[in-house]
Amino acid sequence: MHIMSRSSRLPFVRLAPCLIVVICLLLRTSVAQTLDPATTRPAEGIREPSANLYALQNARVMVAPGEVLGRATVIIQRDSIRIVGADVPIPPGAEVIPMEGKTIYAGLVDMGGESDPAASATANPHWHRLVAPGQSPAVPSAATGGSSAGSDSTFPAAASLREQGITAQLIAPNSGIFSGESHAVLTGGPIWMSPILKDSVAQHLQLTVPRRGGGADFPKSPMGAVALVRQTLIDADWYRQATLANQSDRKTTAPVYDPTLQKIADAIESQFFIVDCPNERFVGRADKIAREYSINVILKGSGREYQLLDSVVAADRTLLLPVAFPKAPDVSTAQSADELTLTELMHWHLAPENPAKLASAGVRFAITTAGLEKVSDFLSAVRKSVKRGLSHDQALASLTTIPAELIGLEKRLGTVTAGKLANLIVVDGDLFDDQAKVVETWVAGRRYRHATETTPSDRLESLAGKWVVKLSPPKGGLTEIELAVDYKSGEKEKAARVEASFSIEAPPKPDESEPAKEVKPPVEDAKSDNEKPARQIAKLEDLVAQRDRLTAAIDAAKLSANLPVGFAPVTILITPQDALKDKASIRLDGEIVWPDGEISKLTITSAKSPANDGPIEEDSQATGKTSVANNKDPDNKDPGNKAADESPLDFPITRPLGAGGVTAIPAQPADVIFVGATVWTCGPQGILETTDIRVQAGKIVEIGSGLAKQYAGKKDSVTQVIDASGMHITPGLIDCHSHIATDGGVNEASRAVTADVRISDFIDHTDIAIYRQLAGGLTTSNILHGSANPIGGQNQVIKLRWGSDPERLKFESAPPGVKFALGENVKRDTWRDGAGSRYPLSRMGVEQLLRDRFIAAREYDQKWRDWRSGDRAALPPRRDLRLEALAEVLRGERWIHCHSYRQDEIAALLGVLQEFNVRVGTLQHILEGYKVAELLAESQAMASTFADWWAYKVEVYDAIPYNASLLKGRGIIVSMNSDDAELGRHLNTEAAKAIKYGESSDEDALKMVTLNPAKQLRIEDRVGSIEVGKDADLVLWSGRPMSTTSRCEQTWIDGRPYFTRQADALRRQTESQLRAKLIQAVFAAKKKPTDAAANPANQSDKDESPADQNAPTAQRLIAEEDRWDRIDIYCSARGGRLTQAASGNQSSESEAGKTAGDAQR
Repeated sequence: MHIMSRSSRLPFVRLAPCLIVVICLLLRTSVAQTLDPATTRPAEGIREPSANLYALQNARVMVAPGEVLGRATVIIQRDSIRIVGADVPIPPGAEVIPMEGKTIYAGLVDMGGESDPAASATANPHWHRLVAPGQSPAVPSAATGGSSAGSDSTFPAAASLREQGITAQLIAPNSGIFSGESHAVLTGGPIWMSPILKDSVAQHLQLTVPRRGGGADFPKSPMGAVALVRQTLIDADWYRQATLANQSDRKTTAPVYDPTLQKIADAIESQFFIVDCPNERFVGRADKIAREYSINVILKGSGREYQLLDSVVAADRTLLLPVAFPKAPDVSTAQSADELTLTELMHWHLAPENPAKLASAGVRFAITTAGLEKVSDFLSAVRKSVKRGLSHDQALASLTTIPAELIGLEKRLGTVTAGKLANLIVVDGDLFDDQAKVVETWVAGRRYRHATETTPSDRLESLAGKWVVKLSPPKGGLTEIELAVDYKSGEKEKAARVEASFSIEAPPKPDESEPAKEVKPPVEDAKSDNEKPARQIAKLEDLVAQRDRLTAAIDAAKLSANLPVGFAPVTILITPQDALKDKASIRLDGEIVWPDGEISKLTITSAKSPANDGPIEEDSQATGKTSVANNKDPDNKDPGNKAADESPLDFPITRPLGAGGVTAIPAQPADVIFVGATVWTCGPQGILETTDIRVQAGKIVEIGSGLAKQYAGKKDSVTQVIDASGMHITPGLIDCHSHIATDGGVNEASRAVTADVRISDFIDHTDIAIYRQLAGGLTTSNILHGSANPIGGQNQVIKLRWGSDPERLKFESAPPGVKFALGENVKRDTWRDGAGSRYPLSRMGVEQLLRDRFIAAREYDQKWRDWRSGDRAALPPRRDLRLEALAEVLRGERWIHCHSYRQDEIAALLGVLQEFNVRVGTLQHILEGYKVAELLAESQAMASTFADWWAYKVEVYDAIPYNASLLKGRGIIVSMNSDDAELGRHLNTEAAKAIKYGESSDEDALKMVTLNPAKQLRIEDRVGSIEVGKDADLVLWSGRPMSTTSRCEQTWIDGRPYFTRQADALRRQTESQLRAKLIQAVFAAKKKPTDAAANPANQSDKDESPADQNAPTAQRLIAEEDRWDRIDIYCSARGGRLTQAASGNQSSESEAGKTAGDAQR
């Protein structure tokens, strides 16, 4: 160890004071230097003095989620936070801002912004206009001479965002499938500072047709959009490989320069993609694409993720989560309430719980403003989620640290710590408290103060009167009530909702009077004529004024103890003539629907007493002077004012949500025996009387008599016995041609060849048609692309496993297929208006197109064979998804299902297929098949036809109902199909028509919807007949299955009871009760003070920017799945034109009409 002597230390001791002075001078110089903006932009004119040093003193500081300082000071210097802590000395010259009673949070970060794309300067854009990865949002930059970040003209919605505490936002272009890159921008800040914090943050991607600028050409369906995405990602990878191959060997031909593909290839390597998921099913779709093409994705959610939570968890992706919760539905009248589906009611109630349920499941997410009608609703929506289970720390993290990390700005944003940007919000309480207000927002050190005073409401014009209301029939002993009205209507002509205070007074029933405190002689019991009887008082709530009626609701139990508990909708009809009449001569009609469903007609006339023809007295017990705008009782004693969020209804989340939904798929008994049934095996054993079927683990293991007795009492005894005495058991019915359970549009009608689109990408597990057809005995269905193209899209065979997610619906081992079509639908010469000149326009052209595509597919397949064999002199072959599917057809790996009617076209198709040694899978419809039966038999073609559809368009005028029997007689395998969601509910009776037309046997007719379609789909090894080793897909009928008087009692798939009439009856009862509770919850929620009333400063319409008002939001747009047809509209052609079929959501239940249990009557 070296020891320094005392004398050697003296020089350092003498120098110490000098060093301290020098250090202080250096620090002072450093501080002075940092006061000047760190920018290269020169000052223009006289420099504007600005405060660069602030001290926010004595505030409660939420440093980060879960980390709080009770009383601290934040020092801001220029655009950054310099010091945060307790007992921090105030720097000289700092402006001290007292913050007692305030809480400081990090500025919120929103990843849900959109804007018009900036003008693109790309010289060589992609061949498809919707593939535009080079697009960027139009965000003017101060550094380039645009408006400053502190100016609202730079960022139209900035003021609204700041009022909600949002200090930074990720903005993406709002058009395109490959929409382009997003930028992270500030919502304000110093004039010298550029608003762009980080450019080229992420690529943005849609898996559907954009609402803006899409649909005019390919793609015209979500299926087509996904096909375009897949092909483009493949092309980008090919372009990268081809470029590398050319660089390593200049003898190879260089690929044509394509900056778009290069941009996508670079993004795959270095960026992440934000994929829009407009409903819960898109989460799985986006995840599947991400895994297939190895891209890093963040998913922009829909708010419905809780409906398919296990799929979201399995995807293990970060979500951008909207809080655009549905508004309380209209239940003001019996009709409006009846029109609501159970799905709508359940989603309204459950949507605010979506963030909490995702957080509980371990899903990482950032909350965004996406989809909100008004940005000013943002904080109130987040607060609602907190009330419904989202913790404060989880909510704060999703608004600050998580989005900052996702954007890559965690070192500058997200927490209140030294060195980060001074992006702060100041709140006069807890941020997630309804009453708290954002009083200040700081953006990069610039202070924005917000008004916290409530603005006076518009002066309202008063109208008043008293009315006598007669009830017919009376209810609860009431025959007449008095309606006292004191309401105020808005001055604006467009105001539809009025603010009102209503009361109804009813004379008490004798048994409702309070008992006397002491017994008096009878003579003293009588009341004097001058004594007024006590009255029961109830207020009318939620008054809505329409052109010809007033609607409201009343708490019936408050009117009389004899009335049922709950809210009763009231409707009063008004004609324009009524407004011109003298009040004494007006007679109004209406109705009231009591909570138990009974209806009383109302006759309303003006009260005779002139004294009653004025405003309600201020001190009257009847008034309450309450505005429907906030529905507050003057004494705040109304129990209905309790926030509905504090006590949400407790009911399970079903899959799918709404009618018919289940909490879990049915249990699969380990060992079950069906006893004593007549079994239609549709196999070699034929029809077996009084027979048992034993099923283990979803497979048929034994068929015989007395099986239950044989295993009774034994160690391996069965776990469940189904008494099927008197019943008939058949294999599950199979539909060889259906369009249910898909929300991808059925047709991609833009091109003549769309073999790259896949029904499998758009399986919809929520389609109520699945449950309805289960109730008719259907267990398997072939979901086909429509008939708009000569070569259409790929099919998907499904099992009707109701309650499963989309992937579990798919029939695992079913061979793939592709849809072809012939005839009027594809040659398009009969509806040319707006159709363009797409080839082919004739039947001859269809034949030539098929031949040309098969030749191209053969050449394509040979290129890949050469490449795989080692011949790599040229560039690697480019994968072409359309040709790839057709090459599979040529190799016998994919089966053709061809829409066909006329004999000449059928013959032409079979001739083309013979050239390429291809065997057709099925000829669909084939209504003139009887004319070419011998040709079909020679070609080993199979036919799937209609029972008795004919003459519904010109090319089927020669169709006959004997077609199926005639084809069967020629040895052709024939099936009956539905091609229709309704017909698929009773496919057994469709097949039974072959008994009438052609005298087929009952068993042969049944095979047309069981074994034969199984053979046509090449799945007969698993389904189609009741044989040992096959799947236990069974239907229990009340009688002979081909009888119109028989009905399906139970439907089993894989040994699970997916439908039973007993369970269906219980389900209906449960759903009816839940529906009533939810409607009452809507009434209660409408009585609750809105967040707008609780925090008017942040809800004023004047704060909304033009961008807010005009933005296309989720609230204003129809749901994604409702944009697309659920039927093959090209099969609906009439009179040479395309009938515009309704594209309503078939997955939404119609609870007033068809229900699953009514599938067979």
